[in-house]
Amino acid sequence: MVDLERPRDLGQILNACWLLYRRHFTAFAAIALAVVVPMDLVSLGLIDGYLTSGFDLDKAVGGGPAYSIVQTLITVPLVSAGHVFAVMRIGRGEEPSPGESLSQAGGVLPVVLGTVLLSTLGVLAGIVVVVLPGIYLAVRWFVASQSVVAEGRRPVDGLRRSGELVRGSWWRVFGISIAFSLVAGAGGALVGVPIGVLAAATDSGAVLVLGHMAADAVILSFTALGGTLLFFDLRARSAGNPTPEAP
Repeated sequence: MVDLERPRDLGQILNACWLLYRRHFTAFAAIALAVVVPMDLVSLGLIDGYLTSGFDLDKAVGGGPAYSIVQTLITVPLVSAGHVFAVMRIGRGEEPSPGESLSQAGGVLPVVLGTVLLSTLGVLAGIVVVVLPGIYLAVRWFVASQSVVAEGRRPVDGLRRSGELVRGSWWRVFGISIAFSLVAGAGGALVGVPIGVLAAATDSGAVLVLGHMAADAVILSFTALGGTLLFFDLRARSAGNPTPEAP
């Protein structure tokens, strides 16, 4: 069980992420892989053509257009929503169910997608104007998807709610988001790089797709967990709850 009604500092959030991931590894891995494997296979492997090509260093580092679009519109929203539902279930003292979490995530996907599209367009517009407004909005709306899933809000209301929660904590959320990216990136590299090396040795685009799948599953699962715990941390702070010592 995890207490979702109390604030946590960065170290406590990271520690809680690790404890949750370790204790419920099967559930969180299943949620991530159930989305990542088919989405990466179709977008990266088939549409972007990785399955029929040899190893390419540029492909090893990034992905093609289809991969980027599917990641933004389907993979990340589904994985994030699935993790929110799983964490909420753990918070109630129940075991997380990958099937139920993904089913619930599918039910709210249109709303989460609308939130993602609105925030993405706003951030891009801010970047085009002066760059800094885009960064500001990206942080301000960092927990918009979580607010939509956890509190049943609509897209515009989710953006507003995220702004309310982040108000007064912008720099803190900015720093935590960078920490999430670094830790998740390191974990993804730990599993993805060895497979990438194998793909280079065998000149196989198919093996490279497997590497992307493994790295994506780790990265998206950890960042979804971190974003969920950060949302509940901000909500607890907004409610004025004290911070206990225990993680």
